[in-house]
Amino acid sequence: MRAWAEAAAGHPVHVDLALALAAFAVSAFAVLHTSGAPPAVLPAVGVASGALAARRRHPLAVLVVGVAAAEAALARPGTPEVVLIAPLIALYTVADLGGWRRSMAFGMLTVVLVTGFHLAARPASPLAGGALTLAAFGALAIAAGTASRNRRDYVAAVEERARRAERDRELETARRVSEDRLRIARELHDVLGHQLAMINIQVRVAERRLTDRLDEARVSLGYVRQASQAALSELKSTVGVLREGDAPTAPGPGLSALDRLISSFSGSGLRIVHEIEGEPRPVPPATDLATYRVIQESLTNVGKHAAAARATVRLTYEPARLRILVEDDGGAAPIPAGRGHDRGHDRGHDRGHGRGHGLAGMRERVAAAGGQMKAGPREGGGYRVSAWLPL
Repeated sequence: MRAWAEAAAGHPVHVDLALALAAFAVSAFAVLHTSGAPPAVLPAVGVASGALAARRRHPLAVLVVGVAAAEAALARPGTPEVVLIAPLIALYTVADLGGWRRSMAFGMLTVVLVTGFHLAARPASPLAGGALTLAAFGALAIAAGTASRNRRDYVAAVEERARRAERDRELETARRVSEDRLRIARELHDVLGHQLAMINIQVRVAERRLTDRLDEARVSLGYVRQASQAALSELKSTVGVLREGDAPTAPGPGLSALDRLISSFSGSGLRIVHEIEGEPRPVPPATDLATYRVIQESLTNVGKHAAAARATVRLTYEPARLRILVEDDGGAAPIPAGRGHDRGHDRGHDRGHGRGHGLAGMRERVAAAGGQMKAGPREGGGYRVSAWLPL
């Protein structure tokens, strides 16, 4: 049945022609096999039935022509009322294709006129004349056409909702993919950037001390080994999340690991002052991780790009916010010979004068946690990163 419906929808002209022929065949058969029916009404029946071929393009005109031709045939005594099949199909089409108000108006007007004509033509016996039967069939045609239109509108609305839902799912999927890509980029930058920066700093320290201070050089190389192990461990965890999104992983670092982070800079020659104001208390996981990453990235930038001897890390606990301040007292680090282009490029990016990913990643983290961040040079030298996160 569904295949027939799809085939009919694809060939509406052929369907209407077949319908017109079928209506004429039924009406002609009834005229020719009804006792006393005049064959002279067949041309009028042909006009009423043939008009159905244009019922989709001109439904109202087809209805008027069909009713007029059928009633002309019925004006001859003995004509069977089955010749009204074509006008009834036209009435169904008007109710199916027209608007609700117009369909009801024209449909009821047609039923009233046809019924009135029969009552006037055969006043002695309305029931025998079939007036009430015609009224019932007319109302049925209107109801069937209205139901067909309502069903078509309902199906169209359901399909439109399905298309909108599909578009929304695609947009949501694209948004989540974009967010995941940014999140992964931030994690890799924070994990690897910090540890590799510490390795670079400690290697430079070891290079300076290998000649006459072997013990201190060994300590620096020990930091290199620890930093490389930490980088490999965090990278393994991150890659595990990418391979299996629901794979169990260790919780991310937070304020509980802040002392260990600060101590990792102890062999680099940078003195870090850690201050806490207000009453420390548990913080939401998103704020915990974002705070750690902001401090980590800020101190990493100090170690990489600032000739600073001292840096301050201050956490201020307010009733609704946790404020973060990381500042140093140095300027841009001197550029070693032979490495001017690379160091200048990196410094411009991560110190906020270019298009680097460090500051952008921090801002994204802070914004994702519901906070705000500012970064820029201090008056009198050095650099400052300040942010607040909700508690």
